[in-house]
Amino acid sequence: MRALIHIKINRVIIGLLFLLATSCSYIHTNLIKEGVLHLEIAPSSVKISSVRAYQQGDVIHVSGEVSQQNCDAEPVNGHLDIALFSPEKILLHTISINYGAKKTPLKIHGSHHHSKHFNRNFKTEIPIVPPRGASIKIAFHNIPFEGATQTD
Repeated sequence: MRALIHIKINRVIIGLLFLLATSCSYIHTNLIKEGVLHLEIAPSSVKISSVRAYQQGDVIHVSGEVSQQNCDAEPVNGHLDIALFSPEKILLHTISINYGAKKTPLKIHGSHHHSKHFNRNFKTEIPIVPPRGASIKIAFHNIPFEGATQTD
């Protein structure tokens, strides 16, 4: 009888550990990479890359990098518009983030030459959990936006 109770308790513990492990991994799953969200980036004077979106509770965390490809130009300042659309193309949420470039060294492989490029990470939160098939659209504009949040 005790052996049967031990087996049932062990199964419950294993089940709870499995649920805990799978729920934690879902929090850090890139919803764009998994195809839950679609990503659209508008063409601009900067490169927007490494965009990630993951869910934590009732919030979607969106992050990525903005980099300026023209090393000889002055740094570009402006803002990012990040919009969330339903699968039916209905606007669900929008946020603007001011962007100011930082100059960082870039090592060119196979050479002792050091060039400079401008880049900056961005991150924001969207307080909506979108349905599967929703889209995130990101656009960069060369002017700061009054009332926008600041990049890190």
